[in-house]
Amino acid sequence: MLTFTSSRGGKLLSGRATVRSLLVLIMSLWESKQATGSLLDQTIGKWYEYKTNCTNMLASRSPHRTGVFCNGTFDQFACWPDSPPGNVSVPCPFYLPWIAEGEMCSMFL
Repeated sequence: MLTFTSSRGGKLLSGRATVRSLLVLIMSLWESKQATGSLLDQTIGKWYEYKTNCTNMLASRSPHRTGVFCNGTFDQFACWPDSPPGNVSVPCPFYLPWIAEGEMCSMFL
C-alpha cells in the first residue's frame, strides 16, 4: 500500500485507488480546453520534468548491484530508488502544487 504523509504527520493520500483517482482527474482536466494556461498546465509540465529526471536517474544506476534490494521505479506519481526491502521514504514530488517543499512521502512495503 502506498501512503503519503506530510512531515507534520498528516495523511495526504492513501491507497492505490486514491493515487489512481488523482491521476485520472489530472489527465482528464488536461484534456479540457478551459484549463489552458492554468496551474494544471504548470503541474503537468513539472510532472514531465520530474518523470524525465527520475527515468534518467534510474537508467544511470550501476548494473553491478549485489544483495537483496527492491528495484527502483517511477510509478507515475513518485520516483522510488533502489532500496533494501522494507520502508523507503522520498521527498514529495516537486510538481504537486499543494505539497510544501521538503515534506516527505513514505511508501510502506
